[in-house]
Amino acid sequence: MKRIQYIISVLLVSAFATGCIANYEKINTNPYEATDEHVVADDYLIQGALKTMLGYYVPSQEHQFQFMNILCGSTLGGYLAEQKGWDLKTSTYNPNDEWAAFTFENVIPGVFGAYTQLVSSTEDPIARSVAEIVNVATFVELSDIYGPIPYSKIGMDGSLVAEYDSQQEIYDLGFEKLTAAINALTERSGSTLNANADIIYGGDLKKWVKFANTIKLRMAMRIVYADAAKAKAMAEEAVNHTFGVITSNSENAGYVHPSQNNYYLCCVQWGDYRAAADIVCYMNGYNDPRRSSYFSTSGYADKPYAGWRRGTRMSDSNGGNLCSNVNVTMGDKMQWINAAEATFLRAEGALRGWNMGADAQSLYEDAIRLSFEQWGVSGVDAYIANSSATPEDYTDLSGKGYSASFRSKVTIAWENGAEFEKNLERIITQKWIANWRGTGIEGWFEFRRTGYPALFTTGANLSSGVIAEDGFARRLPYPINELTNNSANYREAVSNLLGGPDNMATRVWWDCNPRTK
Repeated sequence: MKRIQYIISVLLVSAFATGCIANYEKINTNPYEATDEHVVADDYLIQGALKTMLGYYVPSQEHQFQFMNILCGSTLGGYLAEQKGWDLKTSTYNPNDEWAAFTFENVIPGVFGAYTQLVSSTEDPIARSVAEIVNVATFVELSDIYGPIPYSKIGMDGSLVAEYDSQQEIYDLGFEKLTAAINALTERSGSTLNANADIIYGGDLKKWVKFANTIKLRMAMRIVYADAAKAKAMAEEAVNHTFGVITSNSENAGYVHPSQNNYYLCCVQWGDYRAAADIVCYMNGYNDPRRSSYFSTSGYADKPYAGWRRGTRMSDSNGGNLCSNVNVTMGDKMQWINAAEATFLRAEGALRGWNMGADAQSLYEDAIRLSFEQWGVSGVDAYIANSSATPEDYTDLSGKGYSASFRSKVTIAWENGAEFEKNLERIITQKWIANWRGTGIEGWFEFRRTGYPALFTTGANLSSGVIAEDGFARRLPYPINELTNNSANYREAVSNLLGGPDNMATRVWWDCNPRTK
């Protein structure tokens, strides 16, 4: 595989070219990145900077998206499986350093550079507040991937040669900054953001407040096993705010890329991936009506929807080529966060006894309804009432020997009086299904936090004993470049902030649920 050439500017990061994963020779610009023409006037500079930030949170550039949301999140989170025979990959727990490092070395300076450009160019509290929301959401997400990262101490030049913050510090500062931005936008909710700069909500500030509150709710739930009191306080603050969180599909965050859909490029056009056995087996077992919206039909006559096992060996290259692919077109929206996820988060909060505005069962069922509505699918009443269907075991129709049985037989229908973990598993499993073709890393994060859904272990564990045979990846290691370019800060972070060796088995701060492996 040819070596990726990193090209990082002081403020804005160039993007990598289109093409399959092994082809990096051509360099394109990020379609949401400011160009010389943008900076003729301050207003254009602000627009360009904000668009650049938006294009990094869920990367608009195809290779950034592939490394962050597919090779990392979607494979580790049970959504997609590589059906190409690469030697080193995240799903077998021995990723090429460039794959593991890509997000760290590109997104951090890219989004921080654009953020610095914006806040140094305007005193407008609206533009600054939206930029702060996106900045917090991005850095918290990066911390969830790696653990401690440079954040508050990054210099104005955006250099990665900076001290790391602990993950707890990143969350604490993130809550503080989100709250300030939410308050600022709430006070000005009758105004608008320049629609030319806002590819997500077209300048609607109330929707940005709802988005920010939903990010706060997501962050609160993430830390529930590390700091239950703060998790409850932040979650209730978000849900019970004047505008609250996202509650309808009209408020879903996402955008239509001007020329491409990255899921289409990676899965359909390049053919690098297939739908993972995990999600297909869950949905097959549930006879889920959303399957036709999620997946293409397979090449197996007796199995319309067939998945491929994650983490297969190079010798089994292309074993999944007859399995179902992602059902997506080039013009489909790139999704950030949806009303179903926000409502499932509230359902979990209610299950924990928090004030989420409704009881856990009604929120759980409302969330499933929202997902069916989002995908334009009927049959939701029968689905919600189904108390017998369970995920099916995986049969590898390719004959490569990757068949497996599920560790869980969770059903769909809510069960009043059931033990806490049983209904929590229902909530997380259905949220995971509803987040299909969103940010794949969210499924991985929630699996690490809760142990749900009950994913198959990797087909081939090539971690040389770092991760137990029945274990799972807990984080990505830092780039090798940090050892030479930021050595003192890196060593300090590993020794005193990370809580373990710099490998894929070490848990981040919030990953402390005693039930999870």
